[in-house]
Amino acid sequence: MRNIFGYNVTENEDAPADGQVFLRASVPAYHEQRLNAQTEQLTSSVKKLISWPMLIGEVVLAGVGLGLIEHFFDILGEQKLEQIDYILPAVGLGCLVMMGVLFWADRRRRKSVIESDEFKAMKTDVENAADTSQFLLGIPAETADLDVLSYIYKVRNGQKKPVDKDQDYVNLSMYAWVEDGELLLANNSEKFAIPLSAITVRRREGKVKVFLWWKDETPKSPTYKPYKIKYDEDSDIFTLRAVYALEVTHNGEAYELLVPEYDWEMVLQPMIGEYVSIPVNE
Repeated sequence: MRNIFGYNVTENEDAPADGQVFLRASVPAYHEQRLNAQTEQLTSSVKKLISWPMLIGEVVLAGVGLGLIEHFFDILGEQKLEQIDYILPAVGLGCLVMMGVLFWADRRRRKSVIESDEFKAMKTDVENAADTSQFLLGIPAETADLDVLSYIYKVRNGQKKPVDKDQDYVNLSMYAWVEDGELLLANNSEKFAIPLSAITVRRREGKVKVFLWWKDETPKSPTYKPYKIKYDEDSDIFTLRAVYALEVTHNGEAYELLVPEYDWEMVLQPMIGEYVSIPVNE
């Protein structure tokens, strides 16, 4: 069974989705190149907001400062008055003050970048390009944000293998809506259409590791807590206990659209539940 949003990057990093048979529309190449370039420029600027030297300096100063002060109170607690060196707490407090100054300066630096005319112009360019994409693809104003699991893989010895062994899927955030008996899914480059009458829904139990969390709320928020999602902030990988597969056959070939448990229950089921079969557990 082929993932509609599977990408075989064995020979081409820009390979099309495996579900091209469901592709309904795409933006012109020149617009996609423009959008990608503007997004990359904005992303690069956002990354520069993090100053690693200043961040490391803050951490080191905080550690040294707290360590010296803690050592001073340990000596004081043991009443070893002859060993007390009052320079220790002074240096410790000095380190903490320097840390505070660095933190304040770093915040001002980030704020000045975000509020700069150049950064605002880049952000506006990306937003305008995204609006143009929505117009070109016919994406309505009222849509839902749906997480979709994409399988990015390479073929080795005739077997599909994920590009990154630490993750099973990459999470895509898509516009989703229903129109003329079809489930429409789109990003800022392409629009796909899946006939609702052809969909069979199955719930698949089992741990799945997914890269990229897109929701505004964290996995530990009250909204997503019932789904017992394990999340590693450092790697941005979250683990699901189940996914929902929307299976559809086209010209004798089987395809699937994979959706996290939370977005099936909160987004997709309310949208298409009346049109498709009742989920079957696997």
